[in-house]
Amino acid sequence: MGAHMSGMDSQRTGALAELTAQTYYVSNGYDIYTPNIPQSKCDFIVTKGSEVIKVQVKKATENSTKSGTYLQIRLQGKPTPYGVREYTIDDFDELIIVHDAGIWIIPSKDVLDKKSITFGKLMDDGTVVVGKRSTVKTSIYKVA
Repeated sequence: MGAHMSGMDSQRTGALAELTAQTYYVSNGYDIYTPNIPQSKCDFIVTKGSEVIKVQVKKATENSTKSGTYLQIRLQGKPTPYGVREYTIDDFDELIIVHDAGIWIIPSKDVLDKKSITFGKLMDDGTVVVGKRSTVKTSIYKVA
């Protein structure tokens, strides 16, 4: 899955995750539009014909437990003097999760009530199995 993201600082891994997601959309015939303002509620917008999709991208991190290594993302930002970032239904349409093992898409309506998502177990061969511990079992699908 392209360049490996482990070992980079968070700004670089975030930028690489967004570029990886944009590459997925461009290779599927979408045009990409990016905001001029940092910290926007969506990372970019894609269009194809009359279809318009607001996209939020998250880089999956690995969380090791006694039962294995799981992929997870944080949806709610860390507290700041201005409060905690929480997404609403109008902020984005699709959540794209990027990891060296693949790219997954989840509709925004299925994640808005969550602060973080555990969505798959990382296997020894590098594949990811979405299973019992997944907090979004029915709506997540792998695209690359």
